[in-house]
Amino acid sequence: MKSKLLLTSILFCSAFAATRTDYQNVIKEVNGLKTNIQKIETSLTTKNAEYLKVVSQRQKIDIEIYELEKIIRNNILVLEAKRNELSLKMRSLLLNSIEKGDGSSLLEKKILLARVRKDKKEIELQLKVERETQKKLTEQKVKYTEKVNLERELYTLVSELERKKSDYVQKYMASKENAEKLKEEIHEIQQSVAKAKVKKSTPTTVAELNADFLMPIEEFISKDYDKKGITFAVKTVSDIKASKAGQIVYTGALANYGNVVMIDHGNDVRSIYLGDLSPQVKKGDKVSSAQVIAKTRRSIRKEAIGKVYFEIRNKNKVQNTIKLVMNEKTQV
Repeated sequence: MKSKLLLTSILFCSAFAATRTDYQNVIKEVNGLKTNIQKIETSLTTKNAEYLKVVSQRQKIDIEIYELEKIIRNNILVLEAKRNELSLKMRSLLLNSIEKGDGSSLLEKKILLARVRKDKKEIELQLKVERETQKKLTEQKVKYTEKVNLERELYTLVSELERKKSDYVQKYMASKENAEKLKEEIHEIQQSVAKAKVKKSTPTTVAELNADFLMPIEEFISKDYDKKGITFAVKTVSDIKASKAGQIVYTGALANYGNVVMIDHGNDVRSIYLGDLSPQVKKGDKVSSAQVIAKTRRSIRKEAIGKVYFEIRNKNKVQNTIKLVMNEKTQV
């Protein structure tokens, strides 16, 4: 009896330790993702500020360029019109000077011609200034293009950071949900342990258990049994089948015992397969009756013959397993 209680304690402790380790790993992953999200949010705040600043500068330069182009274009048109007008006057004066030869009119024309040339020179200087201004405007356009390129780079960077943040948030939520599930599993295991402790000191209610279990191993050298479980001796690789339909609630390794598979059949009924076996299922799998759940293997103690222990429990109490698999009925 003590050995059976010890086995139960080992199974619960192993399940609890494995689930707690998974939970700790997931919590570590959650914290890591949270740190990454915080770093990205800091970068996003900085880059968004830079992006908005560049956009504002680019818009300001854009407006200045538009106004300067408008002013320069109008000034150049006016100056070119004046220059053309003066050129026509100069040509007319020169022709008149050639046609008329009197001295007074010729002198007046020369004076007028000198004025026209002076005006034309001033217009040429103004045109030069306007062209230099236009050159500066071109330089501003180059700066504008640089701002546009920088704006695009920052936009791409911000978009990439937003995408990474979205990915991290999704992983964070999934990991957090997984952590909550593992936390619930730990709570369930703790409750099961608490119930098992209570049942040790509380008399078990008498109830009839339907005997619809199958023998899990068909190929074996021998089997030993008492009023509790069955121990099979095997020499070759054989199938270990589910004695009854249910759900896998635990698979793992127990030091010095080998591997273990535990199936929950509902109504507080479970079957346990322990020893020299290799599980073919994982926790959470639903299995049907006679479905292969493991394979026998050589003994972990380097013996030629492997051993597999099998028992059925109701309300965490070991049943007369041999009677159940022989299609009889037993009292709980």
